[in-house]
Amino acid sequence: MSGLLSIGMRALNANSAALQTIGHNIANVNTPGYSRQTVRLESDPGHLGIGGSIGRGVNVAGVERVYSDFLSAQLNTTRAQQAADASRAEKLGILEMNFPNGSAGLGMAIGDMFNAFSQVVAAPNDMTARTVVLTGVQSVADRLRASHSEITELAISTRSELQGKAQQANTLLEKIAALNQQITSTQGSGQPSHDWLDSREQCVLELNEYIQTTQLMQDDGSLSVFVANQAVVQGSKAGAISVVCDAQDASLSRLQLQNGSTLRTLDDSTIAGGQLKGLLEFEQNDLSLAKNLSGRLAMALGLAVNQQHRAGWDFEGKPGQAMFSIPKQVEGLNVDGAQGHVLFTDPSKFSASNYVVQMDSAGTGGHVIRQMDGKKTDFLSDTELASKTIDGLTFKLTSPALGASQRMLFKPFADAAGSIQSLLTSPLTVAAASVNPASGHGTPTQMPANSGNARALLDLRDAKLLDAGRLTDAYANAVSQIGLRVQSVQFASDASQSMAANMLAQKARVSGVNLDEEAARLMQFQQAYQASAKILQVAQRVMDTLLQDLGR
Repeated sequence: MSGLLSIGMRALNANSAALQTIGHNIANVNTPGYSRQTVRLESDPGHLGIGGSIGRGVNVAGVERVYSDFLSAQLNTTRAQQAADASRAEKLGILEMNFPNGSAGLGMAIGDMFNAFSQVVAAPNDMTARTVVLTGVQSVADRLRASHSEITELAISTRSELQGKAQQANTLLEKIAALNQQITSTQGSGQPSHDWLDSREQCVLELNEYIQTTQLMQDDGSLSVFVANQAVVQGSKAGAISVVCDAQDASLSRLQLQNGSTLRTLDDSTIAGGQLKGLLEFEQNDLSLAKNLSGRLAMALGLAVNQQHRAGWDFEGKPGQAMFSIPKQVEGLNVDGAQGHVLFTDPSKFSASNYVVQMDSAGTGGHVIRQMDGKKTDFLSDTELASKTIDGLTFKLTSPALGASQRMLFKPFADAAGSIQSLLTSPLTVAAASVNPASGHGTPTQMPANSGNARALLDLRDAKLLDAGRLTDAYANAVSQIGLRVQSVQFASDASQSMAANMLAQKARVSGVNLDEEAARLMQFQQAYQASAKILQVAQRVMDTLLQDLGR
């Protein structure tokens, strides 16, 4: 009878454990990161009795966590890529609004400015026509500065967002380290830690939304986490990620990792995904392109208009002055104290890019790298470099010059749109005449009728000044470049989102809780539990009958 009682009790305990585990699954059906658990049952080996081996019931071998390392790793990767694409696409959508078409666009303002000269051509003595020209010049300068200001504000908000995302990532790093300590302590005592493992896995998944990681399981059950090949979590210790300015270009951000007293700047090329990656790419590539497109247009416009306006004579017989304030040269950026500058030589050849002058190991020659596409132009000496015209620019290295293997960054156009100003304030200063009225070759009156220079300024409207086309076409091309980039990144975002969703569904099919399945198993083990209780009832009745017979 004791054997029957033991079998019944073991069966009751085993089925009770199964019911409790099923209930735990159902209770956590909506818990993020929860992995379904199952009770592993095994038959208790029988013992030899009358007629052969007689079974002794069932044992609970353990509770297992239904889990796939491969699917979890793939989900981390796809979620990191989706987060990077989505964050960059969101920012690009905002940036695109700074390049509007139609009446709100810079192209329309440039066209209106040039068209205003037609009224001066028709009536050079008309002060109203001259005032309209000044208004058009002011409007173009204002819109260029406003566009640059909006891009700058977007850059500031992007860096602020980078800092916020880095702090959120640090919070998760600390949680993972704390869970490592909990898991190793629990597993060291021989107790299961499935729920702690789920919590840690969910933290890793959330961390990958900020920055892509790789993981390595240790023998003690702790999980080491790496970012850009650098450990950020080891055991119960977590590093910290911070956002710092680039050493050479303060407008760009870099991620820095601190482990104890050790500080290390992470290589951007080794950061594969996450929102931090998407924001860094937006800042370094998209914002840089937008600044250069606006600045290149500002410089080409300013140089062409200023040159032509200086060729004329104003209403009072004075030589024409510059209409726009634009930089004559832009200084290079170097962390070692070297100096250099770039001059604007041929606007028609301008390219919307930053440039790097990289010296060779001997320090005598080197090459100029156009950052937008990596194109290199070699030079043998500083003197030869100063004699070259590269994309309409001339690079000059001054004292102290670059040393061996050193580099200097040049950003010719990055801030040009932000500093452009309209210089003329009086309609009398509009240099419409092509000859000086005081020389006797023009109309010898105080109000010159000659409008040859106004005609030349009007002709700039259709001149091929940039990209072998008109300035208005160059703006349209800038709008197109930003628009194409928006479409490309949005397409990538949609694709990566679909991949992440599919991977999440695959993982859910393996590890997730299916309520219909759990309900069926609940009924199954409920019946088994009731049957186990019946075994105990039968054993009890048999025992009672036996005791009654023995008592007679």
